[in-house]
Amino acid sequence: MALAEESAALVAKELGCAVEDVLLCSTGVIGQPIPREPFLAGIPQAAAALSVDGGSRAAKAIMTTDLVAKEAAYRAEDHTGSCVVGGMVKGSGMIAPELATMLCVITTDAPVQGPILKATLKDAVGHTFNRISVDGCMSTNDAVIVLATGTAPRPPSLSAFKEALTAVCADLAEQMVRDGEGAKKVLHIRVTGARTEADAVGVGRAIATSALVKTALAGGDPNWGRILAAMGAGPVRFEPERVVVSFGGVTVCRFGVAASFDRGVAAQQLKGRDVQLTVDLGMGDAEAVFLTCDFTSDYVRINAEYTT
Repeated sequence: MALAEESAALVAKELGCAVEDVLLCSTGVIGQPIPREPFLAGIPQAAAALSVDGGSRAAKAIMTTDLVAKEAAYRAEDHTGSCVVGGMVKGSGMIAPELATMLCVITTDAPVQGPILKATLKDAVGHTFNRISVDGCMSTNDAVIVLATGTAPRPPSLSAFKEALTAVCADLAEQMVRDGEGAKKVLHIRVTGARTEADAVGVGRAIATSALVKTALAGGDPNWGRILAAMGAGPVRFEPERVVVSFGGVTVCRFGVAASFDRGVAAQQLKGRDVQLTVDLGMGDAEAVFLTCDFTSDYVRINAEYTT
């Protein structure tokens, strides 16, 4: 905490701003203190290197086990005017819904007041970052920050801004899943026929965080039994005899039991970089989409050797 406060004060001095205006993010090995001297020495160097086109360098600088830097930008535009929403994120492992080794900074020139901006961000995060999983593991370091300069001369409507903000969050969230540690495939889980959207999200989360589902995905195995088992272990109540499961256009489970399908054709649906999984609960009209990636031997290797 002392180092955090000291670094915030040094940043404020370098930028000529109030220390209360400095926002802190953290990453690294949990429980391992940051070396003080090199960390503080880097702040004046970083401040001196600030530039209007420095976003890509910043996105690269915050990488840890990430293989690629992650950025996204969208223009919100309607009959009222326009603005830009852009951001960067880092995160590759320990990515679970609602708390991850994720640091995200988004900026916009839209003139949106703090309370409205906070509520809008919360809604966008709920539909994007909180609906992805790499390994189901949570972290001590998790932040999504949005900064609005208010310099857009003719801003768009709030609804147009919200759409762009959500699009940026969704883009960055998917980039994290694609760059998941050891990941080779992205699983797009679409849960339909739920009683509520919260139920659909809960079922999607249960499937996305199942190691057995994710290893089956890695092996290209259309093992629908693992999907129902993961759902049954989750918090959402459903009736198995109503459930229909499909990979791409191939239905592998109908009304809770095995459907008649060509296993080779079904396996083909799991071979690509992007795999589509649809789970229909048959209990309502609500739905939700959840993203995860496969669980490969590379993930085990990366995390087994993380500090050694």
